[in-house]
Amino acid sequence: MDFLDIIHPYHDNLFSNVSTSAAFEAIMSECYKLKYKDDYTKLPNSLKDTLGIVGFTKRGAVHTCYYPEFYEAPDESYANQCNLAKDNIEKLMANSEYFLQQDMHRIFDWHLNVCTYEDIGISDKLRIVQKNQRNIKDGNPIKYQHIADDIEFHLVDSGLFSSELQSLVSSGKIEQIMEQCKYELLIGDDFKDKIKIILDIDDEEAEKLTIVYNKQYISGLKAIKHLIDENFMDDYDEIMMLSNKYKNDLFDKTHGIIDHAVHSDLIGNFCDHFNEKFAVNFYERDMLTYKFYFQTTWIMAETIAH
Repeated sequence: MDFLDIIHPYHDNLFSNVSTSAAFEAIMSECYKLKYKDDYTKLPNSLKDTLGIVGFTKRGAVHTCYYPEFYEAPDESYANQCNLAKDNIEKLMANSEYFLQQDMHRIFDWHLNVCTYEDIGISDKLRIVQKNQRNIKDGNPIKYQHIADDIEFHLVDSGLFSSELQSLVSSGKIEQIMEQCKYELLIGDDFKDKIKIILDIDDEEAEKLTIVYNKQYISGLKAIKHLIDENFMDDYDEIMMLSNKYKNDLFDKTHGIIDHAVHSDLIGNFCDHFNEKFAVNFYERDMLTYKFYFQTTWIMAETIAH
């Protein structure tokens, strides 16, 4: 049994109201808790991004998770996993003070949790990372005293926790987790606060926009499911490339800008240009796909959420 077996019964409504990446992280955390019991500590959300891990054991094992919301080609998956590993390992190495304050041994084992093992080169990459990180530790043992000299880096697929997954299914815990992961993509105070800051609006207006963005986000998820189910993978790949470009551009242009009037102008220009570009690329190809797929608020919502 692995994570795909777990989510299979939810397939019909998975893209309508559940964040699969959030569910994967929550389920893997529960697996570690079952395996290591009181030896395991799950980090609060406020610390996960800072430390680059989901949780740790007193014996010195730490883990992080990777599960994309949507289908990824092997090259894309490899690049994204490498970037995640790089960023999270840098955070791990930089936070010795936190780990030295915990009731745990030095960190000797780093896990990258994935749904299923695919031979796309990540294990080979981690062996190189392992050698490099040990050299870094040797070069400055005081600075990195929270890291063991012989630290190892492993790709760990969910199938290795088959018995723990079965226990979660039998106990009904999976149902609880899936319920908790509904609407975590957007609905919540964190997302509303971001809208308030970016657009300089009050609570009531932010609440209304949160609902609008959430509806469009869910519509986008349903549309992606449609493209995948109907095997429109060329359209899917092209659309995702276009949307990712615009999300990155929007982030780059608004990052660090405090003037809300400038934000408003940038976002307005972004919306107009994206709609124009999308229409040119896809409207003539398939009117139904255009009507069914992205509205600008999908990209806006995802950009603000992340």
